[in-house]
Amino acid sequence: MLLLASSAMMLAFSSCENKTEPEPEPEPEPELSSDAYITAFTVTSGDVTIEGTIYEEDQVIELVYMADQLPSLATATATVSVSEGATISPDPSEVRDYTAAEPVTYTVTAEDGETTRTYSIEPVEGETIVRCEPVWDKTFGDLGLGSYLFGDCGVAFSGLDIVTFDGQVFDLDGNKIGDLNMTGLPNTQIVCMSNDNYGVLAASVGVTVDGGVPENGDAIHHGCIYAWLDGWENAPVELYRNDEGNVTRYFSLSGDVMNGDFILTAITDGRAASNQIHHLFYGSNAEFPGSWAQFTVSYPTNDGNWSQIISAATGGDINSVMFFVGDSRGDNQGYAVYARQGYQGADTALYGTLADDGIVAETEYGGSNQYGNYSTGNVRGFMYNGEPYVVASTSGWAASYVCIQPADPSADYLLRSAMYNVATPFPSSAYVYDPETDTGHVIYMAANTEIVRFDITRDLI
Repeated sequence: MLLLASSAMMLAFSSCENKTEPEPEPEPEPELSSDAYITAFTVTSGDVTIEGTIYEEDQVIELVYMADQLPSLATATATVSVSEGATISPDPSEVRDYTAAEPVTYTVTAEDGETTRTYSIEPVEGETIVRCEPVWDKTFGDLGLGSYLFGDCGVAFSGLDIVTFDGQVFDLDGNKIGDLNMTGLPNTQIVCMSNDNYGVLAASVGVTVDGGVPENGDAIHHGCIYAWLDGWENAPVELYRNDEGNVTRYFSLSGDVMNGDFILTAITDGRAASNQIHHLFYGSNAEFPGSWAQFTVSYPTNDGNWSQIISAATGGDINSVMFFVGDSRGDNQGYAVYARQGYQGADTALYGTLADDGIVAETEYGGSNQYGNYSTGNVRGFMYNGEPYVVASTSGWAASYVCIQPADPSADYLLRSAMYNVATPFPSSAYVYDPETDTGHVIYMAANTEIVRFDITRDLI
């Protein structure tokens, strides 16, 4: 009996040992996503970056651009985010023309390899609002400036730094940061200053008939214009010299000297008794003096050519660029400002807002263009938001004014006429554009009294 029981137990044990474990159930295949969406889309070209607005229902991505950004969309790359696991074609990092008549399209393929969505990219010009706001107002005493001997333009930009007639350099907040490098100049008495739209500084220096330093505009026999292509800390280069004529007075530099086109205007002589002819130099790639053209005004310089100046809004084709003419009218008629499309175009009279704003009574004004009843002044053209504007710096017998307005006399002013009580009304201004912040900076100078900074900005509505 014992043997049988033992055998039975061994048989049972053996049976348990020989039993195989069941195979594990295979894990189910992961389900691949069918999401095929663009979740973010941004294009970049140079300093321009535009974030797209995605409309899933229409499978459209709108690129809302400001007026002057459209050319950048012709050579832009895109940064795109898509659904997890999805792919996009063609490669958005390649340069494409988003302004082409046939819209650029992108196809997103989902992780499952089957589901797709195709998006069209559509540029749309957005409505913008442009603003001009004062930033600070400092006196000559605040900045440690002496007296400016000439009635031309005694302030300009070098980069985003402010340079004054006496060679002092200040940052945008009005803090002194250095002194202008004047190596190679015939003397350190700067007569007139200007800069291109992106901050290449230029200044003129006059010389008397015997090679001395002039004490006023009448003493200038000949002169030259220099540019600080490498910034105010480095020595300048000579742009233009005239050993027989006074080209130092009322000159203006516009455009983009280092990356394209420039326009430099200067009077042909310091004073004239009849209609005035101006030098018009234009070119590209910083090759000076470039080509020459004759810019003629039909207004008699009956006040000794005080403040007659031509300022272009930008560089480019001189047959289509917007020019601004600032003219001294004499006989207590005050200052006039005109816009001219192309250097041989017709002039359109612009208007200040002195009487409209009640700054002066209309009967006391002494002129039809509302810029003041004294004949000294300065104009500075520039481009912003794709439109040409002018800073009109003008004067009254005991006051100085600044007005910022477009070339279209029916359009809104950026800055209606502001008044500054000054004893020496020789006002002038400078403009520079900062592409990193999309801000236009304006410096207005009421000679021997104060300097004011304005900023021009814009937002999509």
